[in-house]
Amino acid sequence: MKTSMKTSICIGLVILAVVGIAGCAGSNEQKSEVSQPAAEVTTPISEPTTASGTVIATWSGDDGKTTEPFTVPSSPWIVEWDAQNSTKYTQTVFSIFVYDQKNNLIDIAVDSSNATIGSTYEYEPAGVYHLKIFSGMPYNITVKTA
Repeated sequence: MKTSMKTSICIGLVILAVVGIAGCAGSNEQKSEVSQPAAEVTTPISEPTTASGTVIATWSGDDGKTTEPFTVPSSPWIVEWDAQNSTKYTQTVFSIFVYDQKNNLIDIAVDSSNATIGSTYEYEPAGVYHLKIFSGMPYNITVKTA
């Protein structure tokens, strides 16, 4: 009886182990299937892909300045820049800080010590903004609708 009981327990444990392994394998498959849509959800559905838009304001120069206020009609909007190397100053810097109408810092669009070309999308709502530009190199800056 003892041997028969031990055999039954061993067979039962083997069956449980097989069922458990099969369940784990099925569980892993489900996890990988479920994780794929979750990864897709984190990707924005519509990423702005065009560089076109209506120009709101532009500035050029090679020194720092605070721009006049400009009105953004909708969100998002784009700040584009093109800054070139210069020998005017021994240390070069190029930064664009974005401020709202109440002079609250909204974003640092760029902060570089090298020549740089780029753009950034601002997702702030329609309203009045201005830029503070810190520069020791020639630059062109454009703000436009997305």
